[in-house]
Amino acid sequence: MKRIGVGIIGASPERGWAVWAHIPALRALPQYEIRAVSTSRRESAEAAQRIFQVDAYDNPEDLIRHNGVDLVVVCVKVPNHYPLVLAALDAGKMVYCE
Repeated sequence: MKRIGVGIIGASPERGWAVWAHIPALRALPQYEIRAVSTSRRESAEAAQRIFQVDAYDNPEDLIRHNGVDLVVVCVKVPNHYPLVLAALDAGKMVYCE
């Protein structure tokens, strides 16, 4: 089975839905593989990389360009949804926006 590579924008390990809901759920489903996360700060991106053991970025555009990411999960504040969803769709990625 080919796994769907997932990138999560808004995966700060300190807080948020991604840590408490999306990451555990996706890790429990064999058809998905979390391959990258993005946060808004370099420090939290580095912490996320250590904790989740995946590529991590402090720029969502870098996550969207990641070749291993097929599905972009957008878990940020609502005012930021539209530009991130649009960028992911423009890059040919599937999108899940909470």
